[in-house]
Formats: sequence, structure tokens, C-alpha cells
Amino acid sequence: MKGKSLKFRLLIWYGAWLVGGLVFLGVVLYAGLSESLIRALSSTQQQRAARIAETIWAWHQFPTGRTLSEEIDLRFAPRSKEWLFRITDKDGTLIYPTRPASDPLNGFGIALQTGVQKVRLSDGTRVVIGMVSTEQGEWIQAGESLEPVYSRIHESMALFLGVACIFALMAMLGACLLVRRTLAPVEAIAAAAARITSQSLSERLPVPRQRDEIAHLTETLNQMISRLDEAFQLNQRFEVDASHELRTPLTILKGELEQVLRDSRLEPWLQPSLGLLFEEVQRLSHLVESLLTLSRLDFGQTQEEWETVDLSEVAAVTAEQMELLAEDKEITMTCQTPGRAWVSGDRARLKQIVVNLCDNAIKYTNSGGRITISVRSNSENAILEVQDTGMGIPHEAVPHLFERFFRVDRARSRELGGVGIGLSIVKAICQAHRGHVEVESRLGFGSTFRVFLPRTSGQT
Repeated sequence: MKGKSLKFRLLIWYGAWLVGGLVFLGVVLYAGLSESLIRALSSTQQQRAARIAETIWAWHQFPTGRTLSEEIDLRFAPRSKEWLFRITDKDGTLIYPTRPASDPLNGFGIALQTGVQKVRLSDGTRVVIGMVSTEQGEWIQAGESLEPVYSRIHESMALFLGVACIFALMAMLGACLLVRRTLAPVEAIAAAAARITSQSLSERLPVPRQRDEIAHLTETLNQMISRLDEAFQLNQRFEVDASHELRTPLTILKGELEQVLRDSRLEPWLQPSLGLLFEEVQRLSHLVESLLTLSRLDFGQTQEEWETVDLSEVAAVTAEQMELLAEDKEITMTCQTPGRAWVSGDRARLKQIVVNLCDNAIKYTNSGGRITISVRSNSENAILEVQDTGMGIPHEAVPHLFERFFRVDRARSRELGGVGIGLSIVKAICQAHRGHVEVESRLGFGSTFRVFLPRTSGQT
């Protein structure tokens, strides 16, 4: 049952125990019923033989003028009742058979001893025989077929089987409903937990009304989410505060370095060092701005500036602006926007998606390559696609591509000025706009990034 759901396993175990219990009960019932009926029939035969023995004793003590056969026929009429009945002397010589022509008990070697014996006749009939001896040495054997007993037992077991099947079916239906009702809160909790993300840690799991173990577990999970929410809020506030605090000194450093580099009195031997410092300050400024952007996206601050935007127009305008960077590397950039694609969102953030994807494509596409930007729509989404013929991405790196500060080739990324956070911003903006981003890539053949954003009604 590995890999099966908890509901399935509970029903299987319940069904197995139920069937096992009913089978055990059936075996016990069959054994008990057989023993009881056979014992009752055996006692009847023993009592019948004892009554006949008393009659024989009285016949010897008080002769009536009738023969023994006539006396037995008069009192018991065993032939009319089709009893299995006979009387033998102490040597086994037959004195009185119920069917003299064909005595069914003849030839079975029945031991002459007081008690009850069970034998099977030549035709397969099972019979029970009660035996009693008289003071004169006669042996009375009174028997009756067990087949009616077994037929009654089989009828009773068939009735039990029918009732057991109906009971098992009703019990399984009841168990299914009970398990479904019991696990319904678990499914609701799982669905609610799946909806909680880093942007919705304020949500809580629904607590069942029944104060049971599931309710206690849910309350514990809610307390854990509260602690995570508090820690996440502290971390976000730290990122925002740290980014704000770093922006000012970095801006000042950048401005001062620009003035120093423009000063004609600057010693020539200082220019390379100051130029390197200026580049590092620029890189740090870009990193701080990116971190601040991610922090704002995590806080959900973009939705305050949402409007209806034509994604095709945004892509076309941005591609035209980015085309100068592509021309510097002799890369051909084309933009295909056959129709309008209306989405709801922050225009500046949507433009940042196009900028980051195009900038990434330009960095990792060699001279003579080609970049194609396209926008299309389907029934649900507006789809932005940025395709390049660059170096491609290794297969093992694709799952980590949108992680913060992840770089496929750290040395190459640093050389090209990357900080490993541009694609993380793309993913965060997509999530903030209730969309997602996908990537397809083959090493040496280029990459394709697709952004899916929910469509909205356009402006007239």
C-alpha cells in the first residue's frame, strides 16, 4: 500500500478486519451449530434406543403373547417412520431389522458398545447411531440420517452469508462516509496551506469545530505560521531599512567619485584605481536597488499603482530602447507584437520584466546572435516571450535559475556586471501580478523565457 492515500489505507484495513471478523464468526457459528444439532440428534437416538431396550426388558418379564417384532412394531412402528433401526444378539446375529431385505447398517462393522457412533453408508449418506444393550444381551441400534441436519446448517449459513454481505456493504459505506467526514478538515487544511505563500503569511489554517487532535494540530501549525510571519516581517523590514540606509552613502560616493574623475588636476596614475572604485560603487548601487525592489515586491507594495496596461506596447517600447545595447554587440533584436494584450498591473514593474529579460539575453548572446521578443494571448493569459541564440543554460542549473544571487558561471557573470538577482526580480514581479515565468534552454543553442500574466478587458 506504499504511496496510497490515508483514506484508502484506512478503508482497506477496516475492510480487512471486518471481513476477517465475519469469516471468524462464520466459522465459529458453523462449528457451534453443527455440534449442537448433531449432539441433539445423537441424544435423541440414544434415548430412542433406551426406550426400545426398556420395551424388550418388559416383553421378557411380562409376556404379552406377541412376538418381539410385533411388540416393537406395535409400540414404535419404526418401518413406517423409516428409521435406521435393528436389534442383534450378543454375537451380532440380526434379530430385528427395519428393512430385512436391504439392511443399510449391515456390513459396516459397527462396534457393539454403548454410546453414539457416526458412520457413512455405501451411498454416501452420513448417519448417527445410538446403541444400548439389554440384560439379556440384545443390542439395540437406533439411527437417523445426518443429511437433513447438514442441509439445515447449510441453509442457516447461506442466510448468515447473505446477512453478513449486506452488513459488510453497509459497514463499508458507513466507514467511507466516516473517513471522508473525519479527513475533510485535513483536506481543507492542506488546501489552505497550499495557498499560503511568503506574500500571504497573514492567512491562517481553518480550525475544525471538533476539539480533537486535528484541531490541536491546526492550532499548532497556525502558531508556527504566526512565528514565521513575524520573522519574515522582521527580515523584510531589515532589507528595506538596510537598502534605504545604504542608498544614501552609495549615492554620495558615486557623486564624489564622478567629480574626482572629471577633475583635470587628477593625477593620471590615480585614474585606473578610482575608475575601478566607481564601477564597484555602481555595482553596489545596482544591487541595493534590486534588493529594495525585491523587498517592496515581498511587501506587496506594487498593487497600489496598478492600471490596465497593454503588454504588447510595453514590450515594443522597451525593445526599441534596448536595441542600442544589442547593436553594440552586433546582435539582431526583433519585436513581434501582432495584437494588443491587456493585463492589469504596474506599468513600471512590467517594463522591468522586459528590461531584465532582454538585458540577460544580450549579456549571454555572442556577437552575430539574434534575440526575438514576442507577445501573444490565449484564452486566459498574455504571454511575453524572449528568445535568444546565446550560450544556453546547463540542465542542472535550470531549477535554480530564479533563486536570488544564483549564477550559472560566477566568473562570467561578474565580468558581465551581473549580480545574480535580475531573474529573481522577474519571478517576484510575475508572482505579484498573479502570473509565472518559465524557461526552456539547451546548452549551446540559446534560451527562451516565457512570462504568463492573467488577461484583463482592454480599454476602449
